Amino acid sequence: MLYLMAVRATTLDCEWARIYRRLLPRMATYDDRIKDYRGKKKVIGRIAGQMASMIFALLKTDQETLSRVPSGENPPPPMLYDPEIHRRHQEGSYRSLKPGTQPRKILQLPNKS
Repeated sequence: MLYLMAVRATTLDCEWARIYRRLLPRMATYDDRIKDYRGKKKVIGRIAGQMASMIFALLKTDQETLSRVPSGENPPPPMLYDPEIHRRHQEGSYRSLKPGTQPRKILQLPNKS
């Protein structure tokens, strides 16, 4: 089912499709004879794996939040997928779902000339 979700997501106009289009030339080989890429399933598998880890992270965050709610109180609403957060994460403004985690600094090394 996750494979079918990944295939469907690559046909829509969303972040998953943009990731697919970015990874396809890198991970698959272009075949001039058929005028298309070979090895698309590797890219789909990568997308499906990324979806699975995102689903796990969202469920784990909700589970940890629910474990801290005292009994008798209404739990907060579950954390849902937000395309805007996903886009910002892809652009480099990563924020960990784990509470108390300090953001890591990205270092850019000078070019060797």
